[in-house]
Formats: sequence, structure tokens, C-alpha cells
Amino acid sequence: MTGKSPSTSSLPYNLPMDTKGQLRELAKIINIPPSLVANGDQNTVDAICATIL
Repeated sequence: MTGKSPSTSSLPYNLPMDTKGQLRELAKIINIPPSLVANGDQNTVDAICATIL
């Protein structure tokens, strides 16, 4: 990896543009309760992307 955090553009999914929408959809993809990521931020999105990749 080049040292950059994985992002939604690295994933083969069509995700919303906003962070909250991305978190909601990513939670569905990895099968976790949305409440676990409800207060997440871009770092949370990046962490889930890394988990998927």
C-alpha cells in the first residue's frame, strides 16, 4: 500500500456521498448493527473500508 488510507473509491460498491450514508451502507455490507457506527466519522469509514479490503 502507498501509505494512504483505503477509501470508498477502493470498494466495488455504489455508496452515498455523505459520511453518514456511507456508514449506514458499509454496516449493512459487513453485517454489523448500524448503531455501532452511528456516531462515526471519516476515520470510521476508512477503517471499515480497510476491513473489507
